Amino acid sequence: MAAKMKQAFQEFCEDIFVTAVEGGIDYWFIYTPHTYDPDLGRIEGTPYGEEEPVVINLAVVWAGVNSLIALGDDLPNKLEGTPVGNLARLLEHHDAEGWLPDVLNIIDAADADYIVQYGLFGDLVYG
Repeated sequence: MAAKMKQAFQEFCEDIFVTAVEGGIDYWFIYTPHTYDPDLGRIEGTPYGEEEPVVINLAVVWAGVNSLIALGDDLPNKLEGTPVGNLARLLEHHDAEGWLPDVLNIIDAADADYIVQYGLFGDLVYG
């Protein structure tokens, strides 16, 4: 069962990564196409207004999910009732097996953006 859960979370992170890059973070993250590798789950670019490039990868996505879980009841009002806010609560209190595919169906580009920002910056910086 642990291997099945690990695989489910790996796929979850991959899906969130692609959703973020292909529609969620494009208003604050400038990247060159040759740095985007969806198979490796990696992209390099520069956040708007910054000079230093950063790498967004599956570890950033996972860190974002963990940051949201750690917030628990301290989720910002902006996230209350959103799919990503609900996801944080579900992950905090439930076993993911079984319902995770249903949760993925309601995560959109904005939710993926929030996850990446929490993973990269530890907070919502843009949007």
